[in-house]
Amino acid sequence: MTEPTRLYAITPKGRQVLRGPTVWCLTAHLRDVLVLCDPAISMAHLRQTMPRESLNAALFALWDLGLVDGPPVEAPDHSQWEFDARSRPIGPLPRARKARPVEGAPARAA
Repeated sequence: MTEPTRLYAITPKGRQVLRGPTVWCLTAHLRDVLVLCDPAISMAHLRQTMPRESLNAALFALWDLGLVDGPPVEAPDHSQWEFDARSRPIGPLPRARKARPVEGAPARAA
């Protein structure tokens, strides 16, 4: 059995954002997805343009902001974005070393 067609369409609010200066507040990735949703696009076509994880994150953000309308999108899994805060010890920063002159290079005037 085939998957039902899931369409995502730009909302009037999304069209105002797309046509106004507010569009520059969105990342280039979100702008691209918003443009593709004007007037409407299926999920199958969207999947041909970008990786699934980034597409879902972009659709969730636009859907949550009310800029696109369509079936609900799952929130992205941010657990993969965690980093190890212990990678750099907390303390004074090391001092920069003084540059040594290169042998045979002409001396620079100060």
